[in-house]
Formats: sequence, structure tokens, C-alpha cells
Amino acid sequence: MVARHTFWNISSGLKISLYVFASFAICIFLYGFYRRYRLWKQGRKVKVKWEDVRDNIKIFLTMTVKQEKIKRDKFFGLMHRFTSYGFVILFIGTCLVVVDYDFHIPILRGNFYLFYELFLDVFGVLFIAGLLMAIWIRSKKKRPRLKNGFADNAFLWLLVFIGIGGFMVEGIRIAETKVEYGGWSLLDMLWLNCSKTIRDYRDYMEYFGSLMHYSLFY
Repeated sequence: MVARHTFWNISSGLKISLYVFASFAICIFLYGFYRRYRLWKQGRKVKVKWEDVRDNIKIFLTMTVKQEKIKRDKFFGLMHRFTSYGFVILFIGTCLVVVDYDFHIPILRGNFYLFYELFLDVFGVLFIAGLLMAIWIRSKKKRPRLKNGFADNAFLWLLVFIGIGGFMVEGIRIAETKVEYGGWSLLDMLWLNCSKTIRDYRDYMEYFGSLMHYSLFY
């Protein structure tokens, strides 16, 4: 059956640690939202008008979704769109995995899953490309107003390693499970074809890829 093999070759201990750290991260997020909510409550109450809601939605679509403001600079605009769109699509893809695996709603099945794999591969590549463009911009100091400390650059490289690690782990999974539909994961198959010694170093590469992929989360 065409379906996602969630937590393939992942031990029970790592599964438990994943959920523990995820719960911790969610609690921090909820606390941050609560602090923001308390700040909102201090404001003066006003009557919400539909015109204001409509205008705010229009601004959101123009500035956040279409990102019209950064279109004036093609290179910087592409960098920002690649990174932001890639991140959002990968986040949505992760949410679908949660729905499929944790809530036991079988949505990642059949043709939908095949297009899901292809779609996330494309945006995963764009995400990595956008990050590399951002690193190049910082290295050339093209934007003097940007903070360019060690932590700023390390965070970008960490995201790059996580993205590459995801493709590595996926490629190894395809090689080991020998699924017939592996070709839908284009970059993973390219990784497999380029790695002639993948079976000799499978354990090492799997560990290295998993370490990169989960490093940000931990």
C-alpha cells in the first residue's frame, strides 16, 4: 500500500523524547501567547468594524502571502520567498503527518501521498536554496543593518543541515524499504544514485542525517 512510514527505524526511546520535547516546546509557545494576550487586554476596547477586518486581511495577503514589498529587489526577494514559503509548506506537511499518525486519520495514502512527497521535496529544495542565499548575503555584508553575529550565522547553517539531513534520512529509508513509489521523492532518489556506497555506510549516514534533522528541535 502506498503510505507514509512514520518513525521508520526510530527507537521507542527517541519517540518518547520527541514527544517530551515537543510538549515542552508547545508549553513555551502557549506561555508566550498568554503574555501577548495580557498585553492585548491592556489596550482600549474598540468596536470592530468589518471594513477594518477586510482591510487587515488584504494587507496580510499583500504583504505576507504575496510579499509585494520585497519584489523590488529580485535577489533578496527570491531569498525571502524561498525561505518563508519553504518553511510554511514544510510546517504544513509536518502537521499533516501529525493528523495521519497521531490522530489516526489516514490522509497520507495513495495518490495524495505521492503528490505530497513531490510537493514537499520541491519546497524543501527551495527552503535550503533560500537559506544558502541568506548566508551568502550575510557573508558579503550586503545589508549593513542586519545583525551578523556568530549565533545568527550558526542558526542559518543549522537550518540548512536539518533540511539536508531530512533528505538523507528519507533517501536511506527508500533504499532500505525498497518501495516502488520512491521515484516520487526526486531529490532523495538523486541522493541515492549519487551515493554508491550507501549500504556500506548506511548506519553512519543514517545517524548523521538523523542528528542533523533533529538537532534544531532538541
